[in-house]
Formats: sequence, structure tokens, C-alpha cells
Amino acid sequence: MVCLLSGSIGSQRGWGSTIDWPNDADGDVMRRLQRGGFTFDREVAIDFNIDFERWPPDASIMAVLANAFPSATVSVEEGYVRVQVRSLLTYDFVMKTQADLTQICAAFGGICESWGILWNPNASQPGSIRR
Repeated sequence: MVCLLSGSIGSQRGWGSTIDWPNDADGDVMRRLQRGGFTFDREVAIDFNIDFERWPPDASIMAVLANAFPSATVSVEEGYVRVQVRSLLTYDFVMKTQADLTQICAAFGGICESWGILWNPNASQPGSIRR
């Protein structure tokens, strides 16, 4: 079974059974991942989705995002722009990246309020989790 979990923008304290995430949508996703056996000790591809007031957004936003996140894959999807980065999945990383993307895209009418990973809990490898 492949799960699709995602979250939105916060702090991951501790590891294993001592992880203490905030009581918000993103913390809920982290807890669901942990309960499903996800291990937070290796890098995964994390998709950050940017929504825009007007679609399509100004084409120059793609270059701005590529410059700000040179190791990321930036793509136009159906109705949003996706920025995919490889990183350890932590609450702090997700919160900071969403805030950074929102700040960068604000002048273009963009906001980043969702993220996700692909994660297959049966294979203990990335499959699909979104918020």
C-alpha cells in the first residue's frame, strides 16, 4: 500500500519515541508517518506546492525559484508550482522551507501551504504522503 500524506508549515525535538511535534496539521502528519514506521534518519524527496492567486503565474518565478533553491527540481503542475528538495524530513525544515517559499513567491501572488512525500510503509522506502 502506498500512502499519500502531506502537511503544511514548525520543530522536531528528539528522536524515536521521544519526538514531540506541535498539535497542528504538520505535527499530525509527522506522527502518522512515525506510527507507520517511517524513519526520519535519511533524506527523502519532499514536494512543496505553491499556489498562486492568478494562474498561470509570471514565468519569471521559475528562474527565481531555481536560483533560490539550486539543488531543487522546480516544475509547473496542473494549477500549482512544485519545488522538490531532498532532505531529512523534520518539522523545522518543512516550516522554514514553506516560509521561505512563501516569502519568495509573495510578490508573484504565491503561497506555500502544503508539502508531501512519497512513502510506501510496506517497503520502508519513500512512497506517498501528503498534507
